[in-house]
Amino acid sequence: MRFVAVAIGFLFAATSAFGAGIGPNHLEGYKAEASEPKLAAASIAKASHFLETASLKWTRQNKCGTCHTNLAHIMAEPFLVERDAATEKEIRDSLFDFLASYNPNTAEVPPDKRRANDNILWNRLIIAGTFAMSDGEAGVPQDPRTLARFDQIWTMQSPDGSFKYPKKALPFLEDDPHYVMTMLAISASYLPPEHRNKPAAAAGLKKLHHYLATTPARDRHGELVLLRASLKAPELMSAEKKKELIARTLKLQRPDGGWSVASLGDWPREDGGVNDKNGPADGYGTGFVLYTLCKSGVPADSPAIQNGVAWLKANQRESGRWFTKSLWADNMHNYVSTIGTAYAVMALRQCAKGA
Repeated sequence: MRFVAVAIGFLFAATSAFGAGIGPNHLEGYKAEASEPKLAAASIAKASHFLETASLKWTRQNKCGTCHTNLAHIMAEPFLVERDAATEKEIRDSLFDFLASYNPNTAEVPPDKRRANDNILWNRLIIAGTFAMSDGEAGVPQDPRTLARFDQIWTMQSPDGSFKYPKKALPFLEDDPHYVMTMLAISASYLPPEHRNKPAAAAGLKKLHHYLATTPARDRHGELVLLRASLKAPELMSAEKKKELIARTLKLQRPDGGWSVASLGDWPREDGGVNDKNGPADGYGTGFVLYTLCKSGVPADSPAIQNGVAWLKANQRESGRWFTKSLWADNMHNYVSTIGTAYAVMALRQCAKGA
C-alpha cells in the first residue's frame, strides 16, 4: 500500500479539539511552521499524499470527523491525484461506523459517555454532508449510508430551519453554526433528485434555505460560503449582492496575489494575540477565496485569478501543505493549514477548468 511509504516521509498528527489527548507537537517531523521551506515547483500529487496521510492518522487516533483534517481531505478527494482506494475506504468506513455507534437510549449510556454520545448526533451534519458534497462533486452515486443519515438529519431540524449545534472554539466548524448550516445546504444540493424530493427532505431543505436567507452570515467568510450555496439555490443571494460581494473580496487581494484568512472575519484568539487583518497572504485565505470565485464564475483568465493561482504555485511547502497561521493559537497551525491545503488543491483544479 502506497500509504506506508508516504507516511514515513510525511509524519503528521494534530492536537485534538475533541479531547483525545494528542499533544500539540504533532509528532516529530512536519509540524506546520511558517519557516518550513517551499517547494521549487507546486505538486498536487504531494499535496494529495499529505492530505491522505493526515486524514488517516486523525481518523485512526480520534475516531471522529472534523473539518480541519479528515473531512477536509474528503471534501478535496475529487480534486486529488494518485489517490489510494484502501486509505479512502478505511476513512469512509470508520466515519460511518462512528455515526452508527450512537445510542438513542441515553439511559443506557454511562454519565461520563453521554457528551460523546450526543456529539455523534451533530457529527451527522458534518460527516454525511461532507460525503454528499464529495461524491456529488466527483459525479459518482451517493453512498447509501450518506442518504440514510440525511433521512435522520431532517428529523433533527429546529422549527426555524436551523439545527442545534454546540458552539465550541476553533474556527470554522466549531465556532460558527451559520457556517455549518450553509455547508449543509451546499451538501444537500448534491443529493439525487429522488432523495431531495422526498417530503421530509424537501420540507427540510426549504426551511433551511429560509433560515439562511433571513439570517445574516457572521462575516465575509460566511458570506462567501453562502455565495457557493446560492449557486444551486439562487434565492439565498441576489445577483446584485453576489456582484457586490465578489467586488469587496477582490479588494482584499494582497499585492503578491494571495489573500489572508484573517481579513475575512473576526476571530478572537485563545492565546491572547490579535489576528492581523492586514497580514500576509496564506494558504487558506488564498485557496478558499480562489475556489469560491472560480466556482462562482469569475473568469479563470482574469488578472486576479491568475495572480492568485501564481501565489499558490509559489508557496507550497516541502511537506505538501500550504501554511496558514492559526486563528486560535500558535501551537495549532496544523488545523487551518490542513484545510487550507485542501482548498488550495481545489482552487488550482477548479480554476484550471472554470466554473
